[in-house]
Amino acid sequence: MLRNWQSHSDYQKQLIQRLSAHAQKEKGKLIQLDKAISKLYLLNLDNLLPIIKPLYPNFGRPAKNQQGIIRSLVLMLELQVYSITNWAKRIQHDQLLFDICGFDSDKAPGVGYYDLLWRLWLAMAKNLLRIVCVPIAPMAKSFI
Repeated sequence: MLRNWQSHSDYQKQLIQRLSAHAQKEKGKLIQLDKAISKLYLLNLDNLLPIIKPLYPNFGRPAKNQQGIIRSLVLMLELQVYSITNWAKRIQHDQLLFDICGFDSDKAPGVGYYDLLWRLWLAMAKNLLRIVCVPIAPMAKSFI
């Protein structure tokens, strides 16, 4: 089950509020992250809902922070970090990065990164099988 999907405009409002709280304490770090913050501020994930929603069943424990995880992965690559495990630990201990990603809970995800990537990979693999196997089936009949 997919938890509430936050609209992009709500994320932008929330980000501005959170950054204003960090502005006095971590001004230098905010200046360093300016390009990455701008990228995430403009990255509208609203169009991903129809792609992500079918990956989760309508029952069970709701998945949360899916948008935050996607933003977090973009931020991870922007900051040239290439280990999801190390990145997850870094996000858990850095409130500014946590807020930039737009997580809506008190705790940053750990295995949630791998779960989302696994679901996307499985969906992609199923689509590839469908594309590859469907054209072969009509040809197979001609050999029988």
